[in-house]
Amino acid sequence: MLDSSQAWTLFGYDLKGAVHYVSAGWSDFLWGDNSPVLAALDEVVLARTEDGQERYFKAGKPCPAPLSDAPVATAIVVPERLALAKKLQLPLAVESNLDAVLALEVSASSPFPSQDTCSGWRISKRDDASLWIELVISSASAVMEYVARMTGSHDVGEHEVWSIVDDHVVVLGGFGEQARHQRNRSRLFRVASIAGYCAALLVCAAAIAAGAKYFELQKVKEMQANVEMAAEDALGMREGLSSARSMIDAASGFLVEYPSPRRELNRLAAILKNDTWVSSFEMRGNNLRVEGQSQDASAVMELFLANPGYLKVEAPVAFKKLRSGEERFVLDLTLNTQESAE
Repeated sequence: MLDSSQAWTLFGYDLKGAVHYVSAGWSDFLWGDNSPVLAALDEVVLARTEDGQERYFKAGKPCPAPLSDAPVATAIVVPERLALAKKLQLPLAVESNLDAVLALEVSASSPFPSQDTCSGWRISKRDDASLWIELVISSASAVMEYVARMTGSHDVGEHEVWSIVDDHVVVLGGFGEQARHQRNRSRLFRVASIAGYCAALLVCAAAIAAGAKYFELQKVKEMQANVEMAAEDALGMREGLSSARSMIDAASGFLVEYPSPRRELNRLAAILKNDTWVSSFEMRGNNLRVEGQSQDASAVMELFLANPGYLKVEAPVAFKKLRSGEERFVLDLTLNTQESAE
Protein backbone atom coordinates (compact mmCIF):
# COMPACT_ATOMS: atom_id res chain seq x y z
CA MET A 1 0.00 0.00 0.00
CA LEU A 2 1.34 3.44 -0.95
CA ASP A 3 2.04 5.91 1.83
CA SER A 4 2.23 9.70 1.69
CA SER A 5 6.03 9.69 1.68
CA GLN A 6 6.28 7.53 -1.42
CA ALA A 7 7.05 9.46 -4.60
CA TRP A 8 4.59 9.11 -7.47
CA THR A 9 6.64 9.69 -10.62
CA LEU A 10 6.09 8.86 -14.28
CA PHE A 11 8.87 9.46 -16.81
CA GLY A 12 10.51 11.79 -14.31
CA TYR A 13 7.35 13.87 -13.61
CA ASP A 14 5.87 14.14 -10.12
CA LEU A 15 2.26 12.98 -10.38
CA LYS A 16 1.36 14.48 -7.01
CA GLY A 17 2.36 17.88 -8.33
CA ALA A 18 0.22 17.33 -11.42
CA VAL A 19 -2.78 16.47 -9.24
CA HIS A 20 -2.22 19.65 -7.20
CA TYR A 21 -1.98 21.74 -10.38
CA VAL A 22 -5.20 20.27 -11.77
CA SER A 23 -7.00 20.83 -8.47
CA ALA A 24 -5.72 24.41 -8.24
CA GLY A 25 -6.74 25.08 -11.83
CA TRP A 26 -10.29 23.84 -11.27
CA SER A 27 -10.58 25.78 -8.02
CA ASP A 28 -9.43 28.96 -9.74
CA PHE A 29 -11.82 28.34 -12.64
CA LEU A 30 -14.80 27.80 -10.34
CA TRP A 31 -14.12 30.20 -7.46
CA GLY A 32 -11.27 32.50 -8.54
CA ASP A 33 -11.63 36.29 -8.64
CA ASN A 34 -11.95 36.23 -12.44
CA SER A 35 -14.04 33.07 -12.60
CA PRO A 36 -17.02 33.23 -15.01
CA VAL A 37 -18.74 30.55 -12.90
CA LEU A 38 -18.48 32.54 -9.67
CA ALA A 39 -19.64 35.70 -11.44
CA ALA A 40 -22.81 33.86 -12.48
CA LEU A 41 -23.49 31.93 -9.27
CA ASP A 42 -22.35 34.22 -6.49
CA GLU A 43 -24.93 36.18 -4.56
CA VAL A 44 -24.89 39.89 -3.83
CA VAL A 45 -23.14 40.85 -0.58
CA LEU A 46 -23.86 44.04 1.32
CA ALA A 47 -20.58 45.41 2.76
CA ARG A 48 -20.68 47.90 5.68
CA THR A 49 -17.77 50.12 6.61
CA GLU A 50 -16.92 51.83 9.89
CA ASP A 51 -18.21 55.21 8.71
CA GLY A 52 -21.65 53.75 7.93
CA GLN A 53 -21.29 53.45 4.15
CA GLU A 54 -22.93 50.52 2.43
CA ARG A 55 -21.74 49.03 -0.87
CA TYR A 56 -22.87 45.99 -2.86
CA PHE A 57 -20.44 43.41 -4.21
CA LYS A 58 -20.80 40.31 -6.34
CA ALA A 59 -17.91 37.89 -6.83
CA GLY A 60 -15.64 40.41 -5.09
CA LYS A 61 -16.47 43.25 -7.49
CA PRO A 62 -18.76 46.29 -6.96
CA CYS A 63 -22.26 45.93 -8.37
CA PRO A 64 -25.56 47.84 -8.27
CA ALA A 65 -28.13 47.19 -5.58
CA PRO A 66 -30.35 44.16 -6.30
CA LEU A 67 -33.77 44.96 -7.75
CA SER A 68 -35.60 42.44 -5.57
CA ASP A 69 -36.07 42.56 -1.83
CA ALA A 70 -34.53 39.12 -1.40
CA PRO A 71 -32.14 38.90 1.57
CA VAL A 72 -28.46 39.20 0.76
CA ALA A 73 -25.34 38.23 2.66
CA THR A 74 -23.69 40.91 4.79
CA ALA A 75 -20.02 41.62 5.29
CA ILE A 76 -18.31 43.88 7.79
CA VAL A 77 -15.27 45.72 6.42
CA VAL A 78 -12.60 45.99 9.11
CA PRO A 79 -10.66 49.26 9.26
CA GLU A 80 -7.00 49.42 8.30
CA ARG A 81 -5.92 49.68 11.94
CA LEU A 82 -7.19 46.14 12.58
CA ALA A 83 -5.62 44.57 9.46
CA LEU A 84 -1.99 43.87 8.71
CA ALA A 85 -1.70 43.86 4.90
CA LYS A 86 1.30 42.38 3.08
CA LYS A 87 2.10 42.04 -0.61
CA LEU A 88 4.10 38.96 -1.49
CA GLN A 89 5.85 37.92 -4.69
CA LEU A 90 6.18 34.14 -4.87
CA PRO A 91 7.56 31.86 -7.59
CA LEU A 92 4.92 30.27 -9.79
CA ALA A 93 6.12 26.81 -8.79
CA VAL A 94 4.53 27.16 -5.31
CA GLU A 95 1.01 27.54 -6.74
CA SER A 96 0.19 23.87 -6.27
CA ASN A 97 0.97 24.21 -2.52
CA LEU A 98 -0.05 27.83 -2.12
CA ASP A 99 -2.28 27.23 0.93
CA ALA A 100 0.55 25.59 2.85
CA VAL A 101 3.07 28.28 1.85
CA LEU A 102 0.76 31.09 2.95
CA ALA A 103 -0.05 29.29 6.19
CA LEU A 104 3.67 29.30 6.97
CA GLU A 105 3.87 32.97 6.02
CA VAL A 106 0.95 33.82 8.30
CA SER A 107 2.53 31.86 11.17
CA ALA A 108 5.84 33.65 10.67
CA SER A 109 4.44 37.18 10.21
CA SER A 110 1.49 37.28 12.63
CA PRO A 111 2.08 39.39 15.77
CA PHE A 112 -0.89 37.67 17.41
CA PRO A 113 -1.06 34.31 19.12
CA SER A 114 -1.71 31.46 16.69
CA GLN A 115 -5.11 30.66 18.23
CA ASP A 116 -6.13 34.33 17.88
CA THR A 117 -4.90 34.80 14.29
CA CYS A 118 -7.22 35.08 11.30
CA SER A 119 -6.12 35.75 7.74
CA GLY A 120 -7.15 35.96 4.12
CA TRP A 121 -5.47 36.34 0.75
CA ARG A 122 -6.05 36.82 -2.93
CA ILE A 123 -3.93 36.55 -6.08
CA SER A 124 -3.67 40.06 -7.48
CA LYS A 125 -1.45 39.30 -10.46
CA ARG A 126 0.50 36.51 -12.13
CA ASP A 127 2.93 36.06 -14.98
CA ASP A 128 5.01 33.22 -16.36
CA ALA A 129 7.36 33.18 -13.39
CA SER A 130 5.71 34.76 -10.34
CA LEU A 131 2.56 35.24 -8.30
CA TRP A 132 1.67 38.46 -6.50
CA ILE A 133 -0.35 37.84 -3.34
CA GLU A 134 -2.26 40.29 -1.17
CA LEU A 135 -2.20 38.83 2.36
CA VAL A 136 -4.19 40.23 5.29
CA ILE A 137 -3.56 39.16 8.92
CA SER A 138 -5.66 40.21 11.88
CA SER A 139 -6.64 39.33 15.44
CA ALA A 140 -9.78 37.22 15.62
CA SER A 141 -10.78 38.60 19.00
CA ALA A 142 -10.28 42.21 17.90
CA VAL A 143 -12.28 41.55 14.76
CA MET A 144 -15.15 39.98 16.73
CA GLU A 145 -15.17 42.91 19.13
CA TYR A 146 -15.41 45.29 16.17
CA VAL A 147 -18.20 43.21 14.55
CA ALA A 148 -20.16 43.15 17.83
CA ARG A 149 -19.84 46.92 18.11
CA MET A 150 -21.01 47.38 14.51
CA THR A 151 -23.89 44.87 14.51
CA GLY A 152 -24.63 44.06 18.14
CA SER A 153 -24.19 40.34 17.38
CA HIS A 154 -21.58 38.02 18.88
CA ASP A 155 -22.31 35.16 16.44
CA VAL A 156 -19.10 34.34 14.58
CA GLY A 157 -20.88 32.88 11.56
CA GLU A 158 -23.55 35.55 11.11
CA HIS A 159 -21.48 38.05 9.10
CA GLU A 160 -18.55 37.84 6.75
CA VAL A 161 -15.41 39.85 7.55
CA TRP A 162 -13.64 41.63 4.74
CA SER A 163 -10.63 43.85 4.30
CA ILE A 164 -10.26 46.26 1.39
CA VAL A 165 -6.71 46.38 -0.03
CA ASP A 166 -6.18 48.70 -3.01
CA ASP A 167 -9.94 48.56 -3.74
CA HIS A 168 -9.78 44.76 -3.80
CA VAL A 169 -11.79 42.55 -1.45
CA VAL A 170 -9.85 40.13 0.74
CA VAL A 171 -12.07 37.77 2.73
CA LEU A 172 -10.84 36.89 6.22
CA GLY A 173 -11.45 33.22 6.95
CA GLY A 174 -13.16 31.76 9.99
CA PHE A 175 -16.33 33.89 9.98
CA GLY A 176 -19.58 33.81 7.98
CA GLU A 177 -18.07 33.30 4.50
CA GLN A 178 -18.55 29.53 4.61
CA ALA A 179 -22.34 29.85 4.51
CA ARG A 180 -22.16 31.84 1.24
CA HIS A 181 -19.60 29.44 -0.20
CA GLN A 182 -21.86 26.52 0.68
CA ARG A 183 -24.81 28.19 -1.04
CA ASN A 184 -22.62 28.80 -4.10
CA ARG A 185 -21.66 25.11 -4.17
CA SER A 186 -25.33 24.16 -3.85
CA ARG A 187 -26.24 26.40 -6.78
CA LEU A 188 -23.37 24.94 -8.81
CA PHE A 189 -24.59 21.44 -8.00
CA ARG A 190 -28.15 22.33 -9.09
CA VAL A 191 -26.91 23.89 -12.34
CA ALA A 192 -24.67 20.88 -13.01
CA SER A 193 -27.57 18.54 -12.24
CA ILE A 194 -29.86 20.41 -14.64
CA ALA A 195 -27.12 20.39 -17.30
CA GLY A 196 -26.56 16.67 -16.75
CA TYR A 197 -30.31 16.03 -16.91
CA CYS A 198 -30.56 17.98 -20.17
CA ALA A 199 -27.54 16.11 -21.55
CA ALA A 200 -29.14 12.81 -20.56
CA LEU A 201 -32.39 13.86 -22.28
CA LEU A 202 -30.45 14.76 -25.40
CA VAL A 203 -28.65 11.42 -25.32
CA CYS A 204 -31.98 9.60 -24.83
CA ALA A 205 -33.57 11.57 -27.66
CA ALA A 206 -30.61 10.76 -29.91
CA ALA A 207 -30.80 7.10 -28.86
CA ILE A 208 -34.54 6.97 -29.56
CA ALA A 209 -34.04 8.63 -32.93
CA ALA A 210 -31.20 6.23 -33.72
CA GLY A 211 -33.37 3.27 -32.67
CA ALA A 212 -36.22 4.48 -34.86
CA LYS A 213 -33.85 4.91 -37.77
CA TYR A 214 -32.48 1.41 -37.10
CA PHE A 215 -35.94 -0.18 -37.28
CA GLU A 216 -36.73 1.92 -40.34
CA LEU A 217 -33.49 0.69 -41.91
CA GLN A 218 -34.46 -2.91 -41.16
CA LYS A 219 -37.83 -2.37 -42.86
CA VAL A 220 -36.11 -0.80 -45.85
CA LYS A 221 -33.69 -3.74 -46.02
CA GLU A 222 -36.62 -6.15 -45.92
CA MET A 223 -38.39 -4.22 -48.68
CA GLN A 224 -35.14 -4.21 -50.66
CA ALA A 225 -34.85 -7.98 -50.29
CA ASN A 226 -38.43 -8.43 -51.53
CA VAL A 227 -37.82 -6.08 -54.43
CA GLU A 228 -34.60 -7.89 -55.30
CA MET A 229 -36.45 -11.23 -55.31
CA ALA A 230 -39.15 -9.79 -57.55
CA ALA A 231 -36.47 -8.17 -59.69
CA GLU A 232 -34.73 -11.53 -60.09
CA ASP A 233 -37.95 -13.03 -61.51
CA ALA A 234 -38.46 -10.02 -63.76
CA LEU A 235 -34.82 -10.15 -64.83
CA GLY A 236 -35.19 -13.85 -65.67
CA MET A 237 -38.28 -13.10 -67.73
CA ARG A 238 -36.48 -10.23 -69.40
CA GLU A 239 -33.50 -12.42 -70.21
CA GLY A 240 -35.85 -15.09 -71.58
CA LEU A 241 -37.65 -12.48 -73.69
CA SER A 242 -34.33 -11.13 -74.92
CA SER A 243 -33.22 -14.64 -75.81
CA ALA A 244 -36.50 -15.27 -77.64
CA ARG A 245 -36.11 -12.02 -79.55
CA SER A 246 -32.58 -13.00 -80.48
CA MET A 247 -33.82 -16.35 -81.73
CA ILE A 248 -36.59 -14.64 -83.72
CA ASP A 249 -34.10 -12.18 -85.20
CA ALA A 250 -31.74 -15.02 -86.03
CA ALA A 251 -34.60 -16.98 -87.63
CA SER A 252 -35.71 -13.91 -89.59
CA GLY A 253 -32.15 -13.34 -90.78
CA PHE A 254 -31.89 -17.02 -91.72
CA LEU A 255 -35.13 -16.83 -93.67
CA VAL A 256 -33.87 -13.74 -95.46
CA GLU A 257 -30.59 -15.39 -96.29
CA TYR A 258 -32.12 -18.75 -97.02
CA PRO A 259 -35.72 -18.28 -98.27
CA SER A 260 -38.20 -21.11 -98.00
CA PRO A 261 -38.27 -23.31 -101.18
CA ARG A 262 -41.85 -24.23 -100.42
CA ARG A 263 -42.90 -20.61 -100.43
CA GLU A 264 -41.09 -19.96 -103.68
CA LEU A 265 -42.70 -23.00 -105.30
CA ASN A 266 -46.10 -21.75 -104.19
CA ARG A 267 -45.26 -18.39 -105.68
CA LEU A 268 -44.31 -20.00 -108.99
CA ALA A 269 -47.55 -21.98 -109.01
CA ALA A 270 -49.50 -18.78 -108.44
CA ILE A 271 -47.67 -16.86 -111.18
CA LEU A 272 -47.53 -19.44 -113.97
CA LYS A 273 -50.59 -20.25 -116.00
CA ASN A 274 -51.92 -23.69 -116.92
CA ASP A 275 -50.14 -23.73 -120.28
CA THR A 276 -46.78 -23.52 -118.59
CA TRP A 277 -45.04 -26.23 -116.66
CA VAL A 278 -41.68 -26.39 -114.82
CA SER A 279 -39.29 -29.23 -115.46
CA SER A 280 -36.47 -28.06 -113.20
CA PHE A 281 -36.25 -25.84 -110.10
CA GLU A 282 -32.93 -24.98 -108.47
CA MET A 283 -32.55 -22.62 -105.50
CA ARG A 284 -29.33 -21.28 -103.97
CA GLY A 285 -30.01 -18.66 -101.38
CA ASN A 286 -31.77 -15.78 -103.08
CA ASN A 287 -30.98 -17.03 -106.59
CA LEU A 288 -33.37 -19.32 -108.44
CA ARG A 289 -33.07 -21.12 -111.77
CA VAL A 290 -36.29 -22.24 -113.34
CA GLU A 291 -36.48 -24.38 -116.46
CA GLY A 292 -39.70 -25.30 -118.22
CA GLN A 293 -41.90 -25.16 -121.28
CA SER A 294 -44.65 -22.81 -122.33
CA GLN A 295 -46.59 -21.73 -125.40
CA ASP A 296 -45.04 -18.25 -125.00
CA ALA A 297 -41.73 -18.11 -123.06
CA SER A 298 -41.53 -14.33 -123.44
CA ALA A 299 -44.89 -13.96 -121.73
CA VAL A 300 -43.61 -16.11 -118.85
CA MET A 301 -40.61 -13.86 -118.51
CA GLU A 302 -42.89 -10.81 -118.49
CA LEU A 303 -44.89 -12.35 -115.64
CA PHE A 304 -41.75 -12.74 -113.56
CA LEU A 305 -40.60 -9.20 -114.36
CA ALA A 306 -43.96 -7.78 -113.28
CA ASN A 307 -43.90 -9.59 -109.92
CA PRO A 308 -42.38 -7.48 -107.08
CA GLY A 309 -41.02 -10.59 -105.41
CA TYR A 310 -38.21 -10.74 -107.94
CA LEU A 311 -35.51 -8.13 -108.09
CA LYS A 312 -33.92 -9.35 -111.29
CA VAL A 313 -35.04 -11.72 -114.08
CA GLU A 314 -32.56 -12.93 -116.72
CA ALA A 315 -32.54 -15.53 -119.48
CA PRO A 316 -29.03 -17.06 -119.58
CA VAL A 317 -29.87 -18.96 -122.76
CA ALA A 318 -32.15 -18.18 -125.67
CA PHE A 319 -35.60 -19.62 -125.78
CA LYS A 320 -35.75 -22.80 -127.87
CA LYS A 321 -38.65 -23.87 -130.07
CA LEU A 322 -39.62 -27.50 -129.59
CA ARG A 323 -41.32 -29.88 -132.08
CA SER A 324 -44.48 -29.78 -130.01
CA GLY A 325 -44.75 -26.11 -130.78
CA GLU A 326 -43.90 -25.05 -127.23
CA GLU A 327 -40.88 -23.00 -126.23
CA ARG A 328 -38.31 -24.15 -123.74
CA PHE A 329 -37.02 -21.46 -121.35
CA VAL A 330 -34.32 -21.16 -118.68
CA LEU A 331 -34.67 -18.18 -116.34
CA ASP A 332 -32.41 -16.96 -113.53
CA LEU A 333 -34.40 -15.14 -110.82
CA THR A 334 -33.05 -13.01 -107.97
CA LEU A 335 -35.41 -12.66 -105.01
CA ASN A 336 -36.33 -9.27 -103.62
CA THR A 337 -35.25 -9.81 -99.98
CA GLN A 338 -37.01 -6.65 -98.74
CA GLU A 339 -40.31 -7.76 -100.17
CA SER A 340 -39.74 -11.25 -98.80
CA ALA A 341 -39.02 -9.84 -95.32
CA GLU A 342 -42.22 -7.81 -95.41
